[in-house]
Amino acid sequence: MSSSSSSLQSTSSVGLLKSLIEQASDAYGQGDPTSALAFYDQAVLIDPTNHVLYANRSAILLKLDRPKEAVQQANYSIQLNPRWPKAYFRKGEALKATEEFEKAILAFCQGLQLEPENEQLLIGLINCAAVSQIKERFEKILRQMSALGLDRSPFVIVSVVGQEFLAIGNCQDAITILNCALTIDSTSLKLKESTNGALATAHYQTGNYRKASDYMYIQLEIAEQLNNPRSQISIHANIAQLALKQHELARAILHRRKQIDLLNSLNESSDAALVALGELYLIANEVTRAREMFTSTEKTNVYAQLGHARALMAEGSYAEANDALATLEKTTGNMRVKANAILFRCRCLLALREPQKAAGILKAHVLRDSSLSNDEEMIGHFFAVLGECQLATGDWITARKWANKALKIGLSNDSIPLKTDAFRILSQLFEVTKDTRNALCLAQKLAELLESANAQLPVQTAALSRLGNLLYSTGDWEKALEVFRKRLDLASRLACAKTLMEAHSDLARLYKSLGDEKNRVKHIDEQEQYIQGESSYEWIYFEDLADLKVDRAEIDEAKELYEKALMGVQEQNNAQKEATICAKLGDLHQKMESFEEAAFYFHQNLTLNKQTKNLENVLRGYASLGKIHYLQKHLEEALEFHRYQLTLARILNDTSQKLDALIGIGQVFTAKKDFSRAVRIFSKARRIAEFNGLKNELAMCHGRIGECYVEMGDRSRALSHYCKQLLLFPYMSDCDSKCASLSYLITEKSHNGDIVWSLKLCEMRVDIAKSSKSTHLLSRVLAESSNTVASLGCFEKAASYLSEAVALGLQNEHEETGCLILKLADLYERLGQYSDGLNVLQDFVENVDNSPEYSLRLVTFLFHRKDYDKAEELLRSLDQTEEVSYALAACLYRKTDLYGALKVLRNCTRITDAEHIAVDIQSGFVLNAIGRLERVVYWDDYRTQSVTLQRLLEVFDDLDAYDVINPNLLDHLSITIRIHYEMSLGNWEVASQLLEIENGMEFEKFVVAVCTGQECHLLPKATVAMGASDPIQFVNVLTSRLNERLHQFANAIIEGVYGSIQAGSLILYSNSSNNSTYYVNKTDSDEVLPQFYRKMLQKVLETMAIPEGNVADVPVQKEDLNNNTKEKLADISEILKTFEIREKWRRKGRRKQRSTARGYASDGEVVNLNNTTVSDCELTDTESVSGAKVIGVDFEDDYDSSFQDASFY
Repeated sequence: MSSSSSSLQSTSSVGLLKSLIEQASDAYGQGDPTSALAFYDQAVLIDPTNHVLYANRSAILLKLDRPKEAVQQANYSIQLNPRWPKAYFRKGEALKATEEFEKAILAFCQGLQLEPENEQLLIGLINCAAVSQIKERFEKILRQMSALGLDRSPFVIVSVVGQEFLAIGNCQDAITILNCALTIDSTSLKLKESTNGALATAHYQTGNYRKASDYMYIQLEIAEQLNNPRSQISIHANIAQLALKQHELARAILHRRKQIDLLNSLNESSDAALVALGELYLIANEVTRAREMFTSTEKTNVYAQLGHARALMAEGSYAEANDALATLEKTTGNMRVKANAILFRCRCLLALREPQKAAGILKAHVLRDSSLSNDEEMIGHFFAVLGECQLATGDWITARKWANKALKIGLSNDSIPLKTDAFRILSQLFEVTKDTRNALCLAQKLAELLESANAQLPVQTAALSRLGNLLYSTGDWEKALEVFRKRLDLASRLACAKTLMEAHSDLARLYKSLGDEKNRVKHIDEQEQYIQGESSYEWIYFEDLADLKVDRAEIDEAKELYEKALMGVQEQNNAQKEATICAKLGDLHQKMESFEEAAFYFHQNLTLNKQTKNLENVLRGYASLGKIHYLQKHLEEALEFHRYQLTLARILNDTSQKLDALIGIGQVFTAKKDFSRAVRIFSKARRIAEFNGLKNELAMCHGRIGECYVEMGDRSRALSHYCKQLLLFPYMSDCDSKCASLSYLITEKSHNGDIVWSLKLCEMRVDIAKSSKSTHLLSRVLAESSNTVASLGCFEKAASYLSEAVALGLQNEHEETGCLILKLADLYERLGQYSDGLNVLQDFVENVDNSPEYSLRLVTFLFHRKDYDKAEELLRSLDQTEEVSYALAACLYRKTDLYGALKVLRNCTRITDAEHIAVDIQSGFVLNAIGRLERVVYWDDYRTQSVTLQRLLEVFDDLDAYDVINPNLLDHLSITIRIHYEMSLGNWEVASQLLEIENGMEFEKFVVAVCTGQECHLLPKATVAMGASDPIQFVNVLTSRLNERLHQFANAIIEGVYGSIQAGSLILYSNSSNNSTYYVNKTDSDEVLPQFYRKMLQKVLETMAIPEGNVADVPVQKEDLNNNTKEKLADISEILKTFEIREKWRRKGRRKQRSTARGYASDGEVVNLNNTTVSDCELTDTESVSGAKVIGVDFEDDYDSSFQDASFY
């Protein structure tokens, strides 16, 4: 189609449209609206986007009495041109015809918003308002506006209509209309202020607090421009209320303060505002400021008096609050205030643990005060508090009755506060009666109710705390985490330090259970920032941090933090939390084995729980006191508390506590050696445990019965019960009991020489002790295990265990650490690990304890290392006691300072003839030595001086100085000296004759046999008893270790050597190239063999024609990389060098002289089960300990099992 054709067609359409409109107008003017509508229908088809056509169709349809279609056409027009006011007029008229007056009013207002001067729209709005829901009030206001000449002001009319809609509760339409009014220009600030205020109210009523707040601030700005302080006072009060609804306490407090300042500037009473501000401070937990506000009012203000009493309650001053409320109750004529005073007074009495008195007051007022009985909701609150009173007295049935009555009233009146109290009390009631499911259900309902009601944040956070704790107690930790996080979010909005710390505390506790150390520490650290702002609640942080320190075995820090927390709760008068922290301190002191302190805290815990009437905690208190008195060996007191525990456990029907009490009582009778009665008690406990499926308690019973049978000598039954207990080990929680039971089995295995199983059981026992997190238990078990494996000859394993025990002792300041250090030194010496022993002792003496017993033990290791200068320096720094002087003389002798040694010896009070002889021989004064020896021999009592004879032997052995002995004196000396004399001089036949009548002396017999050509037999393995270490020797002696090496060396000569073997400086080795045996003399050995023994070895080597080799050919002993038996020792030296450890021990004052009494074997370590062995339980190398089984008869108790609970008292 050409462009000219299109142009012609367009021109034709416009002409036709114009013609149709003209025809429609003519027809409408002639009273023929039907024809007019037909013409407009055709016109719309030509130009469907023409908004005027639709508006005109709307007018015609209205004329034809088709108003609904008229509304539709008007809407089409508005859609095509929303800025055309006439379309809104047409819509308003059409809606008015359908009697939809509210919608019509909205349309007129929207039109006026576009064209305020449009008279049609204004008149339409006025006429429509006059027949709408607001007609009565609107007509009255319209007459008032007419009198003021404002009846033609579109802003005023629209604003009034909007406010009237708000007055009848039509908030959404009111908001739309008032927004229209604000777009209409007006010079009246007063009217604008009113309109903004109305809009704020409308948004507030619809729950849009943010929008309401915005319009209030606009209203406040206009009021300030008008310099209208009274209006500002009202607006500040409204903003404060709105901010409280939004949980913005800081903003609410700010505007209440501005309200008070304005009231004071006008010299008007600000009491109501002060009371409101005090309430805000109470919500924010700023109790001091709240009291300040309440006391700033007139003394006759009953609301301020009530608020002041509540502030006293918030800070824990319940007695003072009770007095204030009692006074208010008597003086006020305001019945609602009086009722509240009664309720709060009863809550004070509940806090003061006087529930019966509170219940009496409530019942008296409910029954006798007719003025209170008229208020059904208040009666409901009385019922709720009555329920709390009965709950506190333990009358759970009556408590439930009152709570249900309160709930019924709350539901009928839809009272949020009443429903809140009822749900809370019933939830607590179900929790006390162990109905956790219902308790949880009601706690959930309570939290949902408070959230939907937008209750105050402190109330919501308290409900969430309860819900979270219930979920936590049921093990639903994921849901508990969700609830606690939600609580933390609300607490952050509340900005109350106490609530925030409690929220973080609950999360820290939950993350502990979840094993999430990182998040646990994070929430504990978060609490620290609130301490400066709210120091009165720092105990929450101290308690959580102390719990963390306990789990990390930082006992001293934990104790200090718990004590700080205890002082904090005492200042807060928080008896329940004080009892909890006392229990934790008791447990901590018990772990530290400070039993007196533990008993003190447990007594305090029991007293507090009795005051709060918390029966479950009272029960646990009795249990704790029974155990601690048992540990203190106060058996009568332990028995008494366990009896109390048993009685209360029966009342509460607590099977677990009943079993615990029975086991405790049985332990007391075991300690009293009344084993028959103890077995009866444990047997009854065992049957109860079996019936209830309590495997932990069942295992403990088997262990205790086994212990009794051991003491009674019935080893078969004892072993039967121990093996049954092994099967239940996975269910046992008492690590101490596990370790005690295993010790008996270990003893049996070790006595029977079953090294493999002894080691397995020791390792199992150590693992169990480690899982207990008790450093004292672990240290004790490690030390005992070290003793056991050392007695089996596993010295490296023994040193490994003992090094761990020492490390633990140093880090935790255990009293027995010094003794363990000395035992470890013995093991190092036994293993020939002189450098390790030297390092540990040296660091211990320098940093921890420099008393003589440790310093002298260090000297022995310095002697091994031939560091005589350092040894002398150390010895001269000590007090010159007899033992120290003797050690100094030995040191000087070894340095070849013979004059110095002689000088020191002369000052010794002990007999030192042998030492003087050694000095004389070394000095070349042989005649002096001979003369002194003769004087010793002819001394009448010398034979009773075995020490002197032994020292003489050691001197002659070390110097091989038997040639200075007069043969005539031999009969007066020991047989050993005589034998060594003959051997030293080569008189082998005489020596052989003497050895025939002497037991032992295997090495000497071996040497004589070699030198006389007799048959040589293998020497028995030399055993080394691990007892206390030898004292410092003046000369080099044949130590237990050297004796063992001599036997090994001799056997290697007889049967051949594989690799190399060393005794002192002599090394025997095999040359791999020719399979020949050689020996070499190594001069730098830490172990010095006395010259006599060295001479004998060389004589044997010479007689057996063993050639001397080269040191370079000695095979190097390589550590087997696949050998997993090599034990890794704790790096004690590094621990000793840390500043923290040094300071800990120095603060304890340990660098002082200590008792030298010590023994290697611990008391009670070895218990002989006669001839019964653990092999009766079929423990094999491939079978796990927990899989042990009892073969044969399953022994039953012969004892009378008709034991009655009271019969043992």
